[in-house]
This record gives sequence, structure tokens and C-alpha cells, in this order.
Amino acid sequence: MHSYYSLCCSCKKEQSDSPEYALKHAKAWYLKNTSKSTLSLKSNASVSKKIAQTIEWEQALVVSNSDGSQVVAAPVSIKLSTGSPLDGSFMLFITKSAKGYKSLMGHNPNKDYFSKTTSESTVQKGYEIACLADANHKKQQLRPTNKGRMALADTGDDDPVCIDWYYTETTYDYWGNVIGYFENFLFTTCDDPNGNLGGGGDGGNGSDPSEDEEENQKDTDCESFTFKKTSTANWQEAGLNKVALRMVWSTLGNTPIVRLMEANHIVYGLPTYYTNADGTTTTVSAGQAANIAAEATEYARNLTYLEFRNSPTYPSEATIIAYFKEQVNLFMLGHRGTAGVNGSGSPAIIFNDEERSHWTDPTDC
Repeated sequence: MHSYYSLCCSCKKEQSDSPEYALKHAKAWYLKNTSKSTLSLKSNASVSKKIAQTIEWEQALVVSNSDGSQVVAAPVSIKLSTGSPLDGSFMLFITKSAKGYKSLMGHNPNKDYFSKTTSESTVQKGYEIACLADANHKKQQLRPTNKGRMALADTGDDDPVCIDWYYTETTYDYWGNVIGYFENFLFTTCDDPNGNLGGGGDGGNGSDPSEDEEENQKDTDCESFTFKKTSTANWQEAGLNKVALRMVWSTLGNTPIVRLMEANHIVYGLPTYYTNADGTTTTVSAGQAANIAAEATEYARNLTYLEFRNSPTYPSEATIIAYFKEQVNLFMLGHRGTAGVNGSGSPAIIFNDEERSHWTDPTDC
């Protein structure tokens, strides 16, 4: 009897730890929690637009968060009430803690970023960026002050105002009373106060994206890196120059100032193999190292935009680049590597200029 009971408990635990179990219960929670909810986009300029979404549960992934917890991620398509799709791509993230389930909607300006071919590393990076963006952009009303905004895209020359948009869920009871409200930051537009939210690109009723807009949708390509063994038997390094950081400083009622910066002479280092707890080793090829370095660069670029986009002062180029390099190093440290100015100092280090990729997978080396 005791053996049978222990066996059943073991089976139950294994089932609850499985990705299938996590997806099933996260989906059930979300559908029940939003069954009486309406969806909308609301801005810090008091503009509200109704939206409809389609969640592609069959393409959902379950990945591990940095703290070991599971993150359920499902691609989402979102349309305005007019039927126009919102620009970019979206992913619903669901996590569970001791306090229960929590959802978060993530966004990327590249319409193909979250798709059926999305890798686990892309999902993990997307979730981290969505969390950071939401934490850094709690809704504030626009005021006619000189407080600036940092933005990735060029805002034009017609006195633009940058608007923050929030994905919102409003839940009602049987009698129509509001019993729940949830919002998270989604993206920023820099146009007129009504916001230019969709209908571009492949939507069929907009113009082709400009060259600058295309560039903004690209990620650092792993082919930017040529890793070579350097100073020690278990170390490989690659150098990178001309890492593009393009931002726009705009003050309300003033012409925006385009900031074009380059981060140069960054040395990325990683082991050629890891020693596992059981004594076995895991090899890190030059291609795998390049993938990690590309992810580190793009991750740091996104964090840099988020860090300075609402800065109340005009940050210096040196401050922005120093922050960017610090974030690159922190990402590499998480993979037992480093990123800095000199590295080992080996003459074997090969420096390349950054390449960026949109139409191909940027981490396919």
C-alpha cells in the first residue's frame, strides 16, 4: 500500500513539472480569467482603442526563467476594431508563483520576431525585456514640460509627441460592474497624439517601411563574430566594432535630435567547453559562442534604449555607450564569459564590424 502511494505521488509530481502540464493549466487559468474581459489599448495621452486578439496556443512554448520557474509563451495577433493589424509581433507570457498566475503581453517591432520558429532563447529574451519595459514605464500623463524621451525610431520633423501605449484588460461581473483591471506597457509611438498603430507594411493599406525603419527591426547577426582560441586552452575570444546605437531625443514642442552612436572595441570571451556537475564536458563551438555574443549585444542594446528613453536630462554619448557595454558584460557573465575593452589582449583576436540581420535568423551560426 505504501509503495503504491509513493509511486502515485511521484507520477503526479512528474506530471506537474512537465511542459504539457504547465501549458494546460496556464491556458485554462488565462481563458477563465479573461472570459468576461474587454481588451483595449490605452495611452498616456488619454486615447483608448478597442482591440481583438487571437492567441496561437498550438505554437506555445514553455521555457525556463532565470530563477528556474517556467514561462508559458504563446504568439498573439492583435487587430484594432477597424480590422487593421497592429504593427510588430506580440507574445503572451504566463508565469506562476506562490501568489498565483500572472500574465504579461510582450511586443517587438519586427513582425516576424515571435513566430512558430521562435527559439527558446528569443522567448527568454523577449520575456525579460517585456518585464523591464513594464517596470520602467508606469503610466504617466503627458505634460507640456521639457522632459525628453529617448526613442529608437526617427520621429520626423513635425513637432512629434511620443505616446506610450498600454495593453489593458477590464473585467466585469454579471451586472456590468468593473471587478478587475490589468495593464502593462506595450510600445511607444512618436506621431500625432492619436497614435499611428497599424495598417503598415504587409497590412495592405500602408506604405513600405523606410530604410531607417527596416534597420531598426534588425538584430545583431552572429556572423559579426569570429571566435578564436586565445590565451588559454579553455578560452575563445572575438572582437566587435561599430555596434550601432541609434536613438532620438525629442522634447515636447521641439524638433527631435537624432543620436547616432557607435560602440567600438568590445572583446567577447567564452570557454571552449563547460565542465558539468557529473564530470562530463559540454563543448562550446565557435558558432555557438557567436550566437551567445549576438544575443548579448542585442539584449544590451534593448536595455540601453529602455534605460535612457525617459531620461529627464540629455545623457552624454559616453554615458550611453558605457551603460551598453556594462549590460553586454553582465549577459556574458551569465554564460560564464566576459565582455570588455581588452580581453586577454591576444593578437589572435579578430575584430569585425557589426552586421545586422532581419530576413534570416540572427543566431543561426
